[in-house]
Amino acid sequence: MFFTLAIACGTGTAFGQSPKDSDVVLSFNAGIRMLSQTRTDTLTFHKFAEFGQFAGTQTIGPYPVIDVGYKRRLSDRFGVGVSGSYVQGAGLAKIEATVPHPFFFDFPRSAIATSTPLTHRELGLHTSGQLLMSLPLNGLFTLSVGPTIFFVSQDYVSGLSLEELGAPFDHVNIASMTTVSQSLTAIGYHVGFDFSFNVTSRYGVGILVRYGKSSHGIRVDRKQQPALDMGRLQILGGSRIGF
Repeated sequence: MFFTLAIACGTGTAFGQSPKDSDVVLSFNAGIRMLSQTRTDTLTFHKFAEFGQFAGTQTIGPYPVIDVGYKRRLSDRFGVGVSGSYVQGAGLAKIEATVPHPFFFDFPRSAIATSTPLTHRELGLHTSGQLLMSLPLNGLFTLSVGPTIFFVSQDYVSGLSLEELGAPFDHVNIASMTTVSQSLTAIGYHVGFDFSFNVTSRYGVGILVRYGKSSHGIRVDRKQQPALDMGRLQILGGSRIGF
């Protein structure tokens, strides 16, 4: 998508210009999404004529991120850009359950287990207005600000299978768990700082620091849970190609 856009918008521009001076620049970056989020999702279940409860606590991030961007210069100081960043990673959740007793009311047992890896996937589509400033050593500073659309998929523990350990039934184990993937779409914003430097007449390198933000409430097993944060701080580095 970005290559097609670059070719269409870049028609008529001269090839071979440095990233600092060219009208069109493609960027390819890889790095890490910083600032982890720890969240706890709490669900109830019915067993032995009572209600039990379990909480799954997981830490989302830091995770690796890749990014592809397109920038077009409108004047010496201003430009526009679009980019897409993709984040994926997996983590474990600590599951703490309170399980009713098979014979006595108000006599719960406790069980603790660790989940299978829970995957987080996040695609951010960023559109920005840009301010351009020259830097020493043949460099260019780009400030980008604009809206972002986030597409997120996150796994959660949604149910438990329990194993009784026999008389006197004081202890119970978590035998297995079921998971569900929650998909969300949300609109937020981003602010980015790109520092790029020419290496040859056409190629350069750069460092991109971007902070994006949005949050969206989620429902697991039809029960409202804490909001999921999207975006966060990204630190990336990669190549620049001028057209």
